[in-house]
Amino acid sequence: MHLMTFMEVAKPNSYERALVIDVQGVFFNAYFLGYLISPKFAHRMVGYLEEKAIHSYTDFLKEIDNVNIDKRFGTGHCYRLLET
Repeated sequence: MHLMTFMEVAKPNSYERALVIDVQGVFFNAYFLGYLISPKFAHRMVGYLEEKAIHSYTDFLKEIDNVNIDKRFGTGHCYRLLET
């Protein structure tokens, strides 16, 4: 979900898209191994990432409301997240 929001906001080029896919592959394998070693740690890590995402989206929406960021960047996923 967070990468989808990044793709919508940043409009990355082909190289950046490939980099995101590569990083996802590395993260998936590392997370899988981490989950096998300690499921409790893996769940805590996901909770931490979700908490950081909430803060990031909230700050992003505040910047849009303060007209520091062009409103067209916030019309996608971020405002739909608030409505749910």
